[in-house]
Amino acid sequence: MGHVSTFTHSMGTGPSGLIVASCRDRESSLTGGGKMSQQIDVLMATYNGARFVRQQIDSILDQTHSELRLIILDDCSSDGTYEMLLAVAERDSRICVKRVTENRGIAATFETLLRCVTAPFFALADQDDVWRKDKLEVQLGCLIREKAAIVFSDVEVVDEKLNTLKSSMRQYAGYKPMAGAGPIAYLVKNSVTGCTVVGDSRMLLHALPFPKSVKTHDWWLAAIAARYGGLVFEQTATVKYRQHGANDTGAHRRGLYGLCRRLKAKGLTFSEYLIYRHERRWNLAVEYHRRFPGDSVGEYVGLIGENQSNGFKNSANYWRCLRKNAHQLGLRTIAIEVFMEAITRFALPLKRVARK
Repeated sequence: MGHVSTFTHSMGTGPSGLIVASCRDRESSLTGGGKMSQQIDVLMATYNGARFVRQQIDSILDQTHSELRLIILDDCSSDGTYEMLLAVAERDSRICVKRVTENRGIAATFETLLRCVTAPFFALADQDDVWRKDKLEVQLGCLIREKAAIVFSDVEVVDEKLNTLKSSMRQYAGYKPMAGAGPIAYLVKNSVTGCTVVGDSRMLLHALPFPKSVKTHDWWLAAIAARYGGLVFEQTATVKYRQHGANDTGAHRRGLYGLCRRLKAKGLTFSEYLIYRHERRWNLAVEYHRRFPGDSVGEYVGLIGENQSNGFKNSANYWRCLRKNAHQLGLRTIAIEVFMEAITRFALPLKRVARK
């Protein structure tokens, strides 16, 4: 029988409603009798996912790497998801189901889940995907071999019935993995698909707690991992990434067509998108620099902060900063980033006027 609980009380030093794994818990779980444990805490956030969640749970429990615990946190579903989870947990002791008492959103939900990690490794899971049977075995092997903080992988883009739409989202979306990249590259562009992440739990000592302004959990984790141990990309598509019209993120093509789809999905004009895009980067970079003030990110923060306050007047300096500290992005991506930040100066004054 699995474990079931609700977050209605406090434990340890965490915020109300959180169960917090202490640093001692995480560090002591990394070794046992001199032998490295390969236990993995798989973390799944659910919200009104009754249509697909059972199939995803089955694919996780059926992994070739069986040393796992599946921790599921339901974010106040209203479609019977939580009741379904309770029934599934009754039949498998590896499942731990928890529930919050009010809807908090995906980033806060995953932060809560990450606080529950006590195993030496963790993995992130979406509620509506299906994992390849050897996903954990392949990625954990890579993580240990490369001594990385995070291993993420490609995904196969599929429709609701799991029919293949694109065999590789990396090729479909046009992003390139950034081997050896530092934090600035990941602060500029998040190339990590969160639902594929397998990580070393020791990095959570630096990632938690999340800054309040962070809205994208995998982006924050990627930036932290770039500083502590690095990231490795596994080319194997380890996840069937289901597209069904109600995805929290979803797969978008590169180029103008992909941009138009993002604007439509978010209900934004191009000007509003520029502001949204800029402020996400600004907030993430500022919070990162506050946590690690001695890092080289300070130059980057100063440059995009110039855009935030006075308009971006020195694109050449921004170009040089990215070429120096984030060259793994590639010239094309850097050029697009410099251009987008430069034209944002026209959108930011409009926002200030609208707020008056």
